[in-house]
Amino acid sequence: METSKTPKPREDQRVRLTKTLLGNAFLELLAQKPVQNVTVKELCERAGVNRGTFYLHYHDVYHLMEEMEAGLVADLDRMLSEMEVITPSATEEATSTFIHSLFAFFEKNRELCAILLGENGDKKFLAVIIERGREKSVAEYRVKYPGASRQKAELFYHFIAWGFIGLLQQSLQGQPSFTFKTAAAAAGQIIQQASRYFET
Repeated sequence: METSKTPKPREDQRVRLTKTLLGNAFLELLAQKPVQNVTVKELCERAGVNRGTFYLHYHDVYHLMEEMEAGLVADLDRMLSEMEVITPSATEEATSTFIHSLFAFFEKNRELCAILLGENGDKKFLAVIIERGREKSVAEYRVKYPGASRQKAELFYHFIAWGFIGLLQQSLQGQPSFTFKTAAAAAGQIIQQASRYFET
């Protein structure tokens, strides 16, 4: 009699629960210290998971962080693929809609993003986030502004993207003057004003 290799739903639920417990405990520890100072032992104790179970899913804490980052980036990619950054007929309202959606994405994933983009996060993750929207944004800028060189579009993108990250980091830190709503509104207006750069 053949044994199916397809995991049973109950087993899938157990794996998801284990990973959720480990992920939550990991975020709590990363809020206190950098990843290199987090041990598997303390992580498992906090999560209530034995070390053998941890090693069934991960090689080490860096592997866990990589999986969490990859999941967030995959979700961001899906969101970006479903929206236009800017179009030939883009309006201030359309730009604001995109920016608000982007801020909403990070707000939805606030706890993880606060860690990854914070003091104890993975510094390389910043570059990954910036890179995800680069090609799409540059291509759309050049459609709206056909006279713009690729270099000009790249410069504009990096200026806007790093400014967005700065506003996002302030929002994630809970700064009163940088709520997600306020930052999103400001970012939309700044982009509209900054787009005059393409007319020079």
